[in-house]
Amino acid sequence: MNILLLLYILAAVGSFVELIAFRILVKRPRADYVLFFMACLISNLGYLALAVSRTLPEAVLANKLTYLGGIFLPFFMLQTIAGFCNTKLPKLLTGILFLYSCVVFVLVCTIGYSPVYYRHMALGEYMGVRYLWKTYGPAHILFPVLLYTEIALAVIIVLRSIRTQKNVALRTTVMLLWGLLFSILAYVLERTFKLPVELVGFSYVISAFFQMDIAARMQTYDIEYNIEEVFGHSQDNGYISFNNSFCLMNYNSCAEGYFHELKRLQRGSNRYPDGSGINRHIVQWLKSLDKDAEFPVCKAFDHSDRNFKCSANRLRGMGGRNYGYMVEIKDDTGAQQYIRLLNSYNKTLEESVQTAEQADRAKSRFLAQMSHEIRTPINVILGMNEMTLREARDKDIIEYSNNIRTAGRTLLALINSILDFSKIEDGKMELVPVDYDTAALINELVIMAQERAGEKGLQLKTEVSAELPSKLHGDDVRVRQIITNLLTNAIKYTSAGSVTLKMNVKAPLIEEAEEDRVRLLVEVIDTGIGIREEDRNRLFASFERLEEERNRNIEGTGLGITIVQRLLEMMGSTLQVTSTYGEGSCFYFELEQGIADPAPMGPYSRKGGIAESAPGEESFVYAPEARILLVDDNRMNLMVAKGLFKRNGVRLTLAEGGYKALELVVQNDYDIIFLDHLMPELDGIETLKRMKKEGLLRGKTKVIMMTANAIVGAREQYLEEGFDGYLSKPVNVHELEEALARFLPEDMVSYRTRDEADYTAPAGTKPPTGDADAIPPELKSPAEGAAEGDPLVIDREKGIQYAQGDEDFYLEMLKMYTDMAEERKAALNEALKSRDAKTYVRFAHDLKSNSRLIGAEGFGELAWQMESAGKREDFEYIEAHHSGFMSTFDKIIEEIPKLC
Repeated sequence: MNILLLLYILAAVGSFVELIAFRILVKRPRADYVLFFMACLISNLGYLALAVSRTLPEAVLANKLTYLGGIFLPFFMLQTIAGFCNTKLPKLLTGILFLYSCVVFVLVCTIGYSPVYYRHMALGEYMGVRYLWKTYGPAHILFPVLLYTEIALAVIIVLRSIRTQKNVALRTTVMLLWGLLFSILAYVLERTFKLPVELVGFSYVISAFFQMDIAARMQTYDIEYNIEEVFGHSQDNGYISFNNSFCLMNYNSCAEGYFHELKRLQRGSNRYPDGSGINRHIVQWLKSLDKDAEFPVCKAFDHSDRNFKCSANRLRGMGGRNYGYMVEIKDDTGAQQYIRLLNSYNKTLEESVQTAEQADRAKSRFLAQMSHEIRTPINVILGMNEMTLREARDKDIIEYSNNIRTAGRTLLALINSILDFSKIEDGKMELVPVDYDTAALINELVIMAQERAGEKGLQLKTEVSAELPSKLHGDDVRVRQIITNLLTNAIKYTSAGSVTLKMNVKAPLIEEAEEDRVRLLVEVIDTGIGIREEDRNRLFASFERLEEERNRNIEGTGLGITIVQRLLEMMGSTLQVTSTYGEGSCFYFELEQGIADPAPMGPYSRKGGIAESAPGEESFVYAPEARILLVDDNRMNLMVAKGLFKRNGVRLTLAEGGYKALELVVQNDYDIIFLDHLMPELDGIETLKRMKKEGLLRGKTKVIMMTANAIVGAREQYLEEGFDGYLSKPVNVHELEEALARFLPEDMVSYRTRDEADYTAPAGTKPPTGDADAIPPELKSPAEGAAEGDPLVIDREKGIQYAQGDEDFYLEMLKMYTDMAEERKAALNEALKSRDAKTYVRFAHDLKSNSRLIGAEGFGELAWQMESAGKREDFEYIEAHHSGFMSTFDKIIEEIPKLC
C-alpha cells in the first residue's frame, strides 16, 4: 500500500480513537471538548476521501468535507484551550468568531458552482494519492484570516497562563503550546511550499493527542497544583484540603494560625487529636454530611474566643470525579460582634418604635374619646343656650346666656386647635379644593371678627381690592381658618385702636404661564402690644405664648400661629410678620389660588348673603319651603336639633336611626339630609351608601354629615365617602345656617331679623341659677362622680337648668327617659349575656348622658363606670356590678312620676 495513503488512514483512525478514548477517560466533558475531537475526525476523513477520489466531483465533495471539520476545528480548539487555562472568552467575541466560521463554510459550499472561493480546480496525483490543484478566488482570503486569528488568540491565552502561573500548571501550558506549534507549522509549510500533501490534518491529530492527555491527567495532578496555587495566593482566609478518606492533604498559613494542631499533623494523616478544633469543627462535620448533600455547604462555629464561618466544596476533576474536599475558613469575629451590636440596637429601636406607636395609638384613642365625650355635652349646652337666646326677653337671662355662649365657644376653640394640631402632626390634614365666592368668604370673616372686636371697643377695618376675582378655587375652609386665627389673635392682643384686614391681588394679576391662577396678598394689621425682637424666634413654636406673665389674662393654647404656619406650608406659602413693640404688628402671607370666575368682585360691601344689622337685630336664614331630614340615634340630640331649626321655619322631619331614615326617604323628597355617624345597626356612612345604591336620593338632595366625631381626618374622610358637607357637634349656629344658605336652592332662602320672627318665651321659663356643670361629666373620674351624690337622687332643679329653664321641655325629657327604659334594660342584659362589649358601651353611654340631662347625676356616674368597663372589655367588673346597676335604674324609673 502507498505509504502516503497509509498516513491518511492512520490520521483518520487516530482521530476516531482519540474521540473514543476521550469519552472514556473524561466522564462528563464539556460540549466544546467533544466537538473539537469530532471536528478533527471529520477533517481527517475528508482528507482520506480526497486521497482516494477518482473524479473531480468526488474530490470537490471530499474537499468540502475537510473544510467542514477544518473551519470549525480551530474555533473549538480555541474554546478547549481557554477551558484548560481557566480563561473565559467574551460572549461577543465567541459569537463573532462562530458567525464568521459559518460565513466561510457557506462560501466553501459554492466550490464547483462559482469562482468566488476557487477560480480553477484540477484533479492531480502525487505519490499515488489524489490531490486538488487550486487557484484561489477573492473570498478565499477569509479562511486564513479566521485561522490565523483563532490560533493567535489561543497562543495569547497559553502564553498568558505561562506568565501568570495562576490558572493552570506549567506542564499543561507547554503541552498546549506544542500542539498549537504543530498546527501552525503544518499550515505555514503548506502555504509556503505549496505542497500537494495536506499536513494540517496530521497536525490536528497530534494537537488532539496532547489535549486528550491533558484532559485525562488534569483530573489528578492539576487538582493538587490548583490547591497549592490557592494556598499560595490566599492569606486573608484559611484553606484546608482533605481527600475522600478525610486525610489531610494541604493547608495554608492562615488556617495554621486558626488551628495550631495542624503544625503537629503530617500531610496524609487521618488521625486527629480528640477534642482538637480541626477534628471537632471540620473533620467531624464533613463526616456527618450526607453523601447526596449539595455543595457548597456552610457552617459557623466558635473557637478560641473567636467566631468562624467555613464553607466546604467538593474537589472535582474535569470529568466530574470527586477527589475530596476543600474547606475555606473566614474569621467572622468582627462581623458577629457587629451583628450582635446591630441586633441589640435594632431590638432597642424596635421597642422604642413600639412604645411610640402605642403612645400614638393612645393619643389617637384619647383624642377620639375626648372629641366625642366633650363635644356631645357641649352640643347640648350650646344648643339649649341658643334657644334661650332666641326666645328670652329678660336682659339678665340674655346676659347669662351670652356668657355661656362665650365660654362654650372658647372651650370649643381650644378643642378644635388641639385636634387640628394633631391632624397636622400626624400628616393626615388634607386640602379639599372647591369653588367658592370671594365676597362671601370675606363677609363671613368680617361677621365673625366684628362681634369680638365690638366687645373690646375696637374698630374693624377692611381694605379689599375690587380686582379680586369674584370666584376662586381652593380649600376655602383652610383659608377661612388661617385668616380667622390671625384676626382672632390680633383682637386678643389689641386693647385699643383697630384691626385691619387687607386683601389685594399681588401684581402681576395673572401670570402668562398660569392664566387660571392668581396670587393673593393677605394682611392682618393691629395696633396692639407688638412683639419684641428677641421673641420673634419663639413665635411659631407649639404651645408657646409670648410674655406669659403680661398676657396671662388672655386665653389661648399658643397653637394658633403654629397651625396657621403649617397650613400655609401645605398650601405652598409661609407666614411673615413685621412688628414694632408697643405699637402693633402686621401678619401677612401670599397665597396662590385658582380662578373659578375671573370677573372682578367689585367694591366690597358686606355682600356675603347675610345683611349687616344693628345690635339686637341679627339676621338669620328663613326657609319655610325647605324640607329637612335630621337623623340621629339619640333622642336628646334630636330635641336640641329641633330647637336649633325652629327659627329657620324649615319643614323638619326627625328620624331615630338609619333604617327609619331609609323609610322616610322612600316616601318623601328632601332638600337636605343631616346624618349622624355613630348609629347602631346602620351608621351614617352605611345609610348614605344604601340611599345611593338603591337610588333613593332624588333631584338635588344634599347629604351632610353632622357628628361629634372630629378626630384626625374626619372631614376629609366624610367628603371622600360621598357627603356633600360636614358639620361637627356641637353645631355652630352660623355654620348650620351657612350650610342651609349654601345647599338650599336660592329661591327658597330669605333672611329675617329677630324682631321679625315674633317669638315669645314659653310659659314656665325660669332663668338658670348658674352653670349647669362646671366640669363636663365625661371628664370626671368615677371617684369624683360617686362623691357628688346619691345615685337614687334626681335633682329636678338641675334638670330644669339643663332644659334651659323650660319646665315643659324637662317634663318631656322625663317622659322620653321613661319610655326608653325597658328597651335600654333589655339591650344591656342581652349585651352582657352575649358578651357584646360594643353594644353594652353604646347603651351605657346613652344612659349616662340622658341621666345627667334629667338631673340624675349620681346614677349617671354609675353608668359612666359601666361604660368605661365595657370599653376595657372588663366583663368581670360588669358581671359583678350589672345587677346593682339595673336595680338602681329601676328605682330611678320609679322616682320619675313623683317629679311630674
